[in-house]
Amino acid sequence: VTFSKSDIHIDPVTGKPVGDLHSYTYTGGPGEDSYDVSYRRESTIFAGKFLDLITGPKKLAARLVGFDGAYLRFSGPVTVTRHGSQPDTEERVSAPAIWELMYPGKTRATDKP
Repeated sequence: VTFSKSDIHIDPVTGKPVGDLHSYTYTGGPGEDSYDVSYRRESTIFAGKFLDLITGPKKLAARLVGFDGAYLRFSGPVTVTRHGSQPDTEERVSAPAIWELMYPGKTRATDKP
């Protein structure tokens, strides 16, 4: 299974990188089918920083250690494509979907656009 993301931008609320397209590809062995699952972000339903949920001394401690976790929820179409092992056997299905992205800690430099 491989994963890729593209059309990456910074979310204005959380400051986290968000990809508008997430794709997972499963490649079967010789003579087997392969599958692609892709999520296309159309809207952000929720974006929040974990730091905003903490109060008192815990919030101060979290700030001092540089905690910047975040949670985001998106909506848009999901598309599943089956690439058959035989010629001309591709099938594709799309439907509305909701999915989530969680950053439990600091954003890695490699995740930024």
